[in-house]
Amino acid sequence: MTPLETFRCDLGERLSWVVGRFKTKSQAASAAGVTVEQLNKWTAGTVRVPVEGLWRLAQAADADFRWLCAGGSDTGLAVQPGQGRTLRAEVMQEVLQVMVSVTSSGDVIVASPERFAELAVALHDYVIDQRAKSTPVDLDAMSNVIRLASR
Repeated sequence: MTPLETFRCDLGERLSWVVGRFKTKSQAASAAGVTVEQLNKWTAGTVRVPVEGLWRLAQAADADFRWLCAGGSDTGLAVQPGQGRTLRAEVMQEVLQVMVSVTSSGDVIVASPERFAELAVALHDYVIDQRAKSTPVDLDAMSNVIRLASR
């Protein structure tokens, strides 16, 4: 299995968990702004998942957007901009360099500047969390998150 296939499989498992927080799959699909058929493709890992859909689904299910995008152990920490937390400049620079590199390839279209900023903050928090656990951060995996989340 390629790293991208592994990522999609893992994302599908996290999506299934979030979908399970809704009464019906139809409600989850509606919250994400897609059909049930498209949501099934997301959870199966057979298509690219747009970051806006992940964000909508996480918001509606009161799930952690950062965890939904990248995994990890903290499922209860919602990413909420503007809570007065401090961003580390060197980490944000690293994240933005990866994001700009991935998005400048031309095959990635970000939904809006707001979504780009939200993804940057979520990835910043992910890097901080992983480094706090002494876990190496795989920037290539972050590239896959950006590609998949931007569709």
